[in-house]
Amino acid sequence: MSDKSAIEWTDATWNPVTGCSKVSPGCAYCYAETLSLRFGWSRLPWTPDNAAENVVLHPERLDQPLKWRTPRMVFVNSMADLFHPLVPPEFIARVWMRMEAASDHTFQILTKRPERMQVVVDDLPYLPNVWLGTSIENDHWISRADTLRATRAAVRFISAEPLLGPLSSLNLAGIDWLIVGGESGGPPRRALVRKGVHTRGTRGNGQVPLAVEPRPEALQWVRELRDRAGTSGTAFFLKQWGGRTPKAGGRELDGRTWDEMPLLRLAATSSEPEFRHVGWSLDAIPRDDVRKIGGEREPRSRNGTTIEA
Repeated sequence: MSDKSAIEWTDATWNPVTGCSKVSPGCAYCYAETLSLRFGWSRLPWTPDNAAENVVLHPERLDQPLKWRTPRMVFVNSMADLFHPLVPPEFIARVWMRMEAASDHTFQILTKRPERMQVVVDDLPYLPNVWLGTSIENDHWISRADTLRATRAAVRFISAEPLLGPLSSLNLAGIDWLIVGGESGGPPRRALVRKGVHTRGTRGNGQVPLAVEPRPEALQWVRELRDRAGTSGTAFFLKQWGGRTPKAGGRELDGRTWDEMPLLRLAATSSEPEFRHVGWSLDAIPRDDVRKIGGEREPRSRNGTTIEA
């Protein structure tokens, strides 16, 4: 948890939950798992079998955003998935309550489990300062966008990071923001970049070789997404090309960076769907949250695609 973040599209992170379990190919080289194991925040790999050990609630962190006086973008659970099946709806409701109280901040929630998000959010009040998003790494998981479209949110966004293939079937209708990024730290076969074969600029009498550069096919994937976003009125944000480290490949596409942010849609506009507001009662929310929870395990694969694929 930090009131400052190096993530390009947010200002701060807030982690009332930590830990997760892998659910699709984009999870295979998860940065949050790597950090958690390196620093001892988790003892076991983030497999479905270890989820009850790794998914941890932190009720003591719930009030942190209320202490930040300067309005900011807040990435909720950069080290977890708020809609993991082992996070009880009652605890999600407590997170929601804090976001409602901290209305000067804008909260960004990203999940690989949009089906559960849709169900849980339907029983929570609509908050104009909460953006909801889902991750889509390749065309196999494109249905997550359809579920997101059907979910009430002030802003709906998609994170195509790590981008592992073309998203030829991605429909951006009803999507306000598209973030694209390449994987860092994974094997070369999953990277959007390759060792540089071209040169740029001069050094003395010769050309400066590029350390890395986008693979031609990856360049085509990203350009197609950028152009589709422009056609649909979706803000486009290129976070990184990735590589051995997050910054190795830089952030430029066709000579510039792409840092577009979505326009806020207010709850009062006619474009928002009808919703019922659930009144809050502090007494109705249990205070005896346990730190480690058990429950139903997630499958090792979904629709025939293994996590490691």
